[in-house]
Amino acid sequence: MTIFDSKTGKTRYTDADSLSGDLREKVRDGDKDALQKLKEFATNKDPEQPHSQARALYELAEVYFNGFCEVQRSPNDALNFLTQAVDLGDDLAEIRLGEFYRDGKQGFKQDSQKALELFLKAAESGNKNGLQLSAEMFQSGSGGFKADGYRAIEFYEKLDALDDKQALMSIAEIYEEGCGKFKADGQRALEIYDEIIRHGEYWAKIERNFGITSTRLDNYKMAVHNSALIYLEGKAGVVPDGYKAIELFAKLTEEEIDFLKEIADIYLEGKAGVEPDGYKAIEYLNEILQRNEKNSFANPSNAMKILADIWRKGKAGVTQDGHIAVEYLSKLADNDETSGLIMCEPDDALYELGNIYEEGCGEILPDLQRAIDFYKKSAALDNYSAKMKLKKLVGSDNDE
Repeated sequence: MTIFDSKTGKTRYTDADSLSGDLREKVRDGDKDALQKLKEFATNKDPEQPHSQARALYELAEVYFNGFCEVQRSPNDALNFLTQAVDLGDDLAEIRLGEFYRDGKQGFKQDSQKALELFLKAAESGNKNGLQLSAEMFQSGSGGFKADGYRAIEFYEKLDALDDKQALMSIAEIYEEGCGKFKADGQRALEIYDEIIRHGEYWAKIERNFGITSTRLDNYKMAVHNSALIYLEGKAGVVPDGYKAIELFAKLTEEEIDFLKEIADIYLEGKAGVEPDGYKAIEYLNEILQRNEKNSFANPSNAMKILADIWRKGKAGVTQDGHIAVEYLSKLADNDETSGLIMCEPDDALYELGNIYEEGCGEILPDLQRAIDFYKKSAALDNYSAKMKLKKLVGSDNDE
């Protein structure tokens, strides 16, 4: 809070952030009177507001680092102000200097231990960024610093108590992957992810109905995805369960078609105890075609490639049907961008058509001349495999 004493004509700040809030933007907008006030606070220690001197020194450091208010940049002066602010216990200064030690910037030798000490000091004063940076250092163990999952969780739990939107996700990820001597616990990770999912379903409805997004929605999607992978891969002591993975992926198919492909893959390959079922895979792949979304790894062209392969080879219990395979490959070979097939490779599709007619497929009997025609078209698009086929079949890699 900012308090102006009309009798003395002095401004008092009940906390350091009030001083920053009152003067920072003014200085950055070129207000020289505000800069003068900063300098006065930086040189006068007021026992009634000791935090003001420390914060003013930090703000002056930023002025000289960046050249605000027409001040000539001076890293040396800036570092002098910054270290004074740190000595007086300013949390923002502690974080700034800690980042220099962490990254080895502004002439400081990289020192993860010193960086952590400064982040911890900022965290002790309740600075959320200090808590976050301390947690991240314990989690990553970068710069020769040993990872410590126990300490990382300790700080993430403090952040969660402060309603930090990302903290619970970070805790779940530590349980999922392990950290230092902290052993992974897939079941506990799933429990935390489930909590995130239950809260996130509300935000998913908000986005669908009103188009309003939130960080919690991103966390919801990631929690669903990570939980599905834990079941799919049987991570950290969890029994593999492909059906549970499908159930989770299905929560996201309305928003993103990529998860339709994830489900199709499970049925096609029979992952994690799921009985292979090519027809179920075809259902999900066809839904991708109906949605016709281009900006996705599961876009229609990729779905068509997989569908053509399923029908051509008769995968996962599907009755082989060369005609359906040819239908999909022909669409890919046409490379019609207006249909959304922006990732298709017509030379590959033409080459696969050549293979079908060379070898036969289901009711399609071998037809060498048609095969050669497709290989020639593919070779004309510089497909190496098609050129090799032509050399083998007709002794030439051109279309003459």
